[in-house]
Amino acid sequence: MNMADYCFEKGMDIGQYECYERNINIIADSIIELIKQNYHIGNGIYHEINEIINPIGDKIQIGFIIQSLKSKGVEFFDNNTLWRY
Repeated sequence: MNMADYCFEKGMDIGQYECYERNINIIADSIIELIKQNYHIGNGIYHEINEIINPIGDKIQIGFIIQSLKSKGVEFFDNNTLWRY
């Protein structure tokens, strides 16, 4: 399911959708800052996803965050359970 379909299903209007999309990108940007502060960038090592994202919660929203992280250069492996930047 894409973000537009998800938001439509939740009854959001276009303004709420745009706000939701911005919030997902803000979360992804915050995670990237966390990565930059706490991990050696470019070491090629994969780390567990639960180090940057709490896997407990709305799996659809976690998927949107992962997609945003992918668009910002974070690489995922093994069915999105491992990451590297």
